[in-house]
Amino acid sequence: MRYRSWGCWTGFSGLILAAANVTPGAVAQETARVSVQEFLSAPKIYHIELSTLESCQPSQLHQASICGQNFTGSSLAVGSNDRAVPIRVVRASDASPADELSLPTHLLVLFPHGSPRPKDAYILKRLHLVLQKGWLVSVTRSDRSITPYCSLDALPAELAKATATPISEGLADAAMTHAIDTLETQPGRRLLLVDIARARDKRTPPWVSSAAQSLGVVYVADRGKLVSIPYLPNNITDQTAADLLGMGRPFQVWNERIRWRRHGTFHEPSLSSAVRDMIADGRYDFDIQFTAPNGAPGPITLRLPNPQDTISDRITAQLYFVAHKTAAAHSEPIRVLSHRELSLRTG
Repeated sequence: MRYRSWGCWTGFSGLILAAANVTPGAVAQETARVSVQEFLSAPKIYHIELSTLESCQPSQLHQASICGQNFTGSSLAVGSNDRAVPIRVVRASDASPADELSLPTHLLVLFPHGSPRPKDAYILKRLHLVLQKGWLVSVTRSDRSITPYCSLDALPAELAKATATPISEGLADAAMTHAIDTLETQPGRRLLLVDIARARDKRTPPWVSSAAQSLGVVYVADRGKLVSIPYLPNNITDQTAADLLGMGRPFQVWNERIRWRRHGTFHEPSLSSAVRDMIADGRYDFDIQFTAPNGAPGPITLRLPNPQDTISDRITAQLYFVAHKTAAAHSEPIRVLSHRELSLRTG
């Protein structure tokens, strides 16, 4: 299923400049049309996209037993129609080049209207780490159009296709909306990074919250949160520190910008820090693959090992399978949400 790591993909999204002709409703109708075929060709390979990222933040200390684990095929269990099924588990942070076949990572990087965009060379340098890992990346061009998803070798040429004159604001907004809709239909790991760090108005765009609901999390580079951190000399003792505080003498502090989270959005100090955090956050993202047995399409149960016998409502799981859409003589994979019920349990 290695379908486009060698270059760029344009099949499902078409030419992004023509995005105004494609509506989210059309995408939904096409997805629904494909999903009707779910039970007509069983057995098939299913995926459970499991993320503990939101529940494993410092404020959710009761989930420590979940957060410290690298789930494997022996620690997780999947059941269908009261029968256990063999599974294969891939953690995004540990994915090998071979794992990219079944767990591709799609990253969409947007510079919204009103946010100055850096030069291509700067963007490519900041994205080099993830491109080296085999991620497929789509980026806003300098003319506000958007590239298809590209690999390391092909992205520079796609960025260079920008025209000298920016496209209209309406077309740019339509292209951005369509790019997000297309990202939501991709199999594997899906990541959205919105860079407004250079904008005068650093308010999070209103459409980010709806994107976070669909994708689980969105990264926004907006310079993060400014905090003051006490400076403690290396040779200071606990008693000296207590004496200084007792006398009301404040420590010297310095200011630093840090990452912070709110409502499924991670606010990042910079594009570079967002890239590093997306790579690190892969330790909380898992892809569970299995073949559902023939027979009635009953519910699917995923059992998580948790001694505390609780499931945080911040743990997200989505059951889907991969269908293929043919357009312009090219067959491209598309995520299709399963109609089968998925439940999470402990045990």
